[in-house]
Amino acid sequence: MAETKKEKYLEQRKLLMEERKKEVIGTAKKLFLEKGLNNVTMNDIMNEAGLSKATMYRYYDSIHPIAFEVEYEMLQEIFSDLELIDITNCNGCEAMKKILLTMVDRFIPHIKAYRYISMFDFLYSDKYPNDNLSQEYNKVIQSIIDANMSGEKVKEQFDEALTYVSVIFAYLQKLAHRKEIIDKGEIDVIERLNIVRRMIHKLLD
Repeated sequence: MAETKKEKYLEQRKLLMEERKKEVIGTAKKLFLEKGLNNVTMNDIMNEAGLSKATMYRYYDSIHPIAFEVEYEMLQEIFSDLELIDITNCNGCEAMKKILLTMVDRFIPHIKAYRYISMFDFLYSDKYPNDNLSQEYNKVIQSIIDANMSGEKVKEQFDEALTYVSVIFAYLQKLAHRKEIIDKGEIDVIERLNIVRRMIHKLLD
């Protein structure tokens, strides 16, 4: 009986920790998008989430692992759409075209995710904070590649496919990062996306 109570306690504690971590990540995501990744501190997140310093540092020892976890969520948000694409009967070019067009078609719903990833890439363009975060990040990127570009038809042209995806992804990041200009209506986002669609068709039709 004592062991059962202990197990229940540990399970409840684990669930509470997971909920607290989700709360921290959700709060951080909101602040990063509002203020910019480089302008948010641990104190900002603590105050917004209503957590004590002791509680906050129990889960995260700096802002870097928080930024990386938000990055993983943003990447998953964008690439989860690609997992639904049926490329069973497609040749290599058709499969690549479906992947790229889906990225473009789903840009507006995911514009905040692209904007965050752009900030993240800029902040960590020179190096990652430590080897553990670097290794974890590389694993996440590899898992995304494996999940979305593992079909036989895509594998036949893997280097070409990865290049196309990287180029389109980089352009969408740049477009999303220009928030003020977009908000003022100085950029016609729909027309920019249509240009990218036409380019994809020209390359892969």
